[in-house]
Amino acid sequence: MMELFAATGFSSVTPVAVQFEPDGAFPTLPFPNPEEPGALDLAMARADEVGSSLVIANDPDADRLGAAVRDDDGWHVLRGDQIGWLLASAMLPTMSDPRDVVATTIVSSTLLREMARDAGVTFTMTLTGFKWLARAAGDGCCDWATKSPRFRGRSRGRGQDGLSAALAIARLADDLRRHDQTLIDRWMRSRLVTESIRSSNFRFELRGRAAWARSRTRYSHCAKSRRRRWAALR
Repeated sequence: MMELFAATGFSSVTPVAVQFEPDGAFPTLPFPNPEEPGALDLAMARADEVGSSLVIANDPDADRLGAAVRDDDGWHVLRGDQIGWLLASAMLPTMSDPRDVVATTIVSSTLLREMARDAGVTFTMTLTGFKWLARAAGDGCCDWATKSPRFRGRSRGRGQDGLSAALAIARLADDLRRHDQTLIDRWMRSRLVTESIRSSNFRFELRGRAAWARSRTRYSHCAKSRRRRWAALR
């Protein structure tokens, strides 16, 4: 990420030293996912020390993106849906090829559908899972979002790329800064911001054989519900 930012003109980038070197034990985090509560705390503290207003983090294999923005009333940690909306707000005006697609999954917010409709860009909703999102692009470019902040931009590759998403959100933040705005300002401009207020992330952690059996039962119920919803969508 540091090399990517340097190559694209971002010179004032400060890493979090205790989290910079790879360590499979992840000693500074309870769970190595930028969506987890507290995952960005050290980064936000470091940002306060150096006067930065944007925090960006990837997970270990760099296919997820976490971000936090400092505003007048403090830090705001962005959820996956919010990051997806912000990236789409920057990309949609540039999507003119009829093959271009905006895609999201059945467990994500429907705001992207409204944004795509307003921009005249094709929208599709898929089952959860990267393979379904990748298929949605076909031969065109695809901007996608799930409740986990994963993204692929103008590249025609088939990988989820947290690095390109990080660069895209940094560029958007920099452009907004030049107009005395923040990512929070852009988000609050959404005419469907009330939908984002109802969105939230959560994770269940189950331990032991009994818990594993319960989780399989719950997953089976969820899978059936998803298939019913997908059938209705089709």
